[in-house]
Amino acid sequence: MTHSTLTHAQWRILRNHEGRYSVYPATRPAPDGWDVVGEPGTREACLETIAARWTDMRPDALKEAMS
Repeated sequence: MTHSTLTHAQWRILRNHEGRYSVYPATRPAPDGWDVVGEPGTREACLETIAARWTDMRPDALKEAMS
């Protein structure tokens, strides 16, 4: 993908069972084990949303074990 394609394409935020986030092209179905979170947007907007939501990088299982 070119830089232009990356900035103008629509992306989705995905989240897996461990609470990890990723951006993924909105035109493709989410891979097994990942759920779509929110609405499609630009890659930059999705990354900003992830940065605001994913403040603790530890997997969910580790967070639960430590609490």
